Amino acid sequence: MIKIIDYLFYRVSYVYIEKYKDKQGYILGGGLVTLMEIMHIGAVVIFIGIFSRRFNITYFEPLRDVNYLHSWTTIPALVHFGFNALFLNKRRYTKLAAYWTNEEKIIRKKRGYLIVLYIIANLSVTIGLGIYLNHHS
Repeated sequence: MIKIIDYLFYRVSYVYIEKYKDKQGYILGGGLVTLMEIMHIGAVVIFIGIFSRRFNITYFEPLRDVNYLHSWTTIPALVHFGFNALFLNKRRYTKLAAYWTNEEKIIRKKRGYLIVLYIIANLSVTIGLGIYLNHHS
């Protein structure tokens, strides 16, 4: 699983660094990886919420006088973002670029399509589960 995340980080960073000449492209790559991972976690939480009424009430029902900044979902997301900010950096990008520099063009193109498909599928599943939960709770 780490290899998939590393490759996603490398390819997104590569697009911003090489194609758009943005020297800070690894920051955008790390941000996209973090967003996708948080959406995975969100999809799991929503999926559990569909089948568990108590869990659904705990995490999704609006409550009065609740500070959502200290909620069970916001703090782990911020910690996860901070963790990725530490490890998905320029040094990591340079190491991954050295590893995948000699990738064949056909394989690179195929993996590029898979990355786009992964991003679309991730967004679709998370949004679809959220809509289902909103209409059936």
